[in-house]
Amino acid sequence: GKEKIERIYQELTNGIGNTGMSPDRAVKKYIRGIKKNQLYVFDNASLKEILSMKGTDLQQFEKFLVENRETSTKNMLDFFHKHGINIEDYR
Repeated sequence: GKEKIERIYQELTNGIGNTGMSPDRAVKKYIRGIKKNQLYVFDNASLKEILSMKGTDLQQFEKFLVENRETSTKNMLDFFHKHGINIEDYR
């Protein structure tokens, strides 16, 4: 039931947190960027590429957003299915 979903959701969010940059590293990166007077400071190289795509090829950018959303949704559903939960049953 609800408790199982909350436990699995906590596992999911813990996994996401483990893949991120540490707060200390992020702060150092942003301070360096500010000291260099950078207009933008990216904590992820792929984010810079994605945003540049928006300015150069809007159709490709929109395609990327749609595909990324579909992949994220599939991964989330697969995660819950792996734990024996059919999320569609809770809609």
